[in-house]
Amino acid sequence: MNIRYKYKLYLYPLLVFFILVLVLFLLKILKSDNVSLVEEEKKIPVKTKILYPEPINQEFLFFGRITGKNEISIVSKLSGKTVFISPKLFNSDEVKKGEVLFKIDSFEFEQDLIRKKAYLDDLKIELDKTKLLLRESDKQLQLAEEDFQRKKKLFGNTVSQKALDDADLKLSKAKTQYSQQEYKVNSIKINIKDAEAMLKIAKKNLSFTNYKAPFAGKVTDNSIDLGSEIISGDSIAKLINTSELEVKFFVGEGKFTELGNNKELIGRKIKIRWKKSKFNEIYEAKLNRIDSVINEDLAGLNMYAKLSNISKDDPIRPGVFVEVIFQGKTIAEAIKVPESSVYQEKYIFVLKDNKPIRVDVNVEGYIGNELILSGEFIPGSLMILTRLDSFQSRNNYYSITD
Repeated sequence: MNIRYKYKLYLYPLLVFFILVLVLFLLKILKSDNVSLVEEEKKIPVKTKILYPEPINQEFLFFGRITGKNEISIVSKLSGKTVFISPKLFNSDEVKKGEVLFKIDSFEFEQDLIRKKAYLDDLKIELDKTKLLLRESDKQLQLAEEDFQRKKKLFGNTVSQKALDDADLKLSKAKTQYSQQEYKVNSIKINIKDAEAMLKIAKKNLSFTNYKAPFAGKVTDNSIDLGSEIISGDSIAKLINTSELEVKFFVGEGKFTELGNNKELIGRKIKIRWKKSKFNEIYEAKLNRIDSVINEDLAGLNMYAKLSNISKDDPIRPGVFVEVIFQGKTIAEAIKVPESSVYQEKYIFVLKDNKPIRVDVNVEGYIGNELILSGEFIPGSLMILTRLDSFQSRNNYYSITD
């Protein structure tokens, strides 16, 4: 009895311990299965967008600067000392076409004009005298010719050989005299043409002492003052036509081929955005010219568009940095979505039966920060906007937007 009692004393605790371990093991297995089921049934919220394909215009964004349609360097054609400077060169006031901007001391140019005119007058007087001598030589030539012909007819009767030879010699001298006077007249005429050309140059040089604005605008970068010595050919300042502004912007070779040919582009309306302006942010412009050659180093070319409807109070001026918004072709069946919701610019996800389905797309262009996509879209389907960088196929997703 003691032995049985002793076995029971050790056996029952071991049996209880074994049963307890088995129960704990079963509970652990059941708990894992429950967690797994919970994980399999986990639902993740995602933002979605209902897709309705529609015609969308491509939009290209470029960057450029405002320039004056006419912008030239003011270069003096003469060397000399300035005796007058317009105050508008210092305060950037508007100048009118034909307005005198500065004057150079004209004394030497006036004297040169007087000398050239006097030289021309002398030549004209000399020409008149020489023409008189030419007419006299012509008369003497005619008389000598008549005398020679008369003696030639009477030769052998009343005219001796010596008399005929004398008449022939006189005729020869008359011809020589006439040729000399005729040559002198022609030489003087050539000299007069040269003198007239030099006189025109002298007059033009004198007019250049007053530099006049070739068009209306504003002067910038002035480098002269009253009494400055100007050297011919040196740049003095810049004159910019601020009443007619245009935007100059660069287009890469690849984008240029997408925009169309020159015939389609010239005259195209575009929009200009000046972000920093508090006066007017959006301007209209019309494309008016395109560089004829693609720059090999930059792999692109410049385009130019004239701004329209610029008021006098508008602060926009040359040098302003702007954005150029260029509308391209129309994509017939397209959608517009955030760039972050497109993967590798090749595909998107749509939500179907709480599962993400991959749909291949083509990127057709940009509008701001959004992409224009084309592809086989089902109208009314839900596109997932939330980024799914590491989703699991067993997860369920549900839309948190309409």
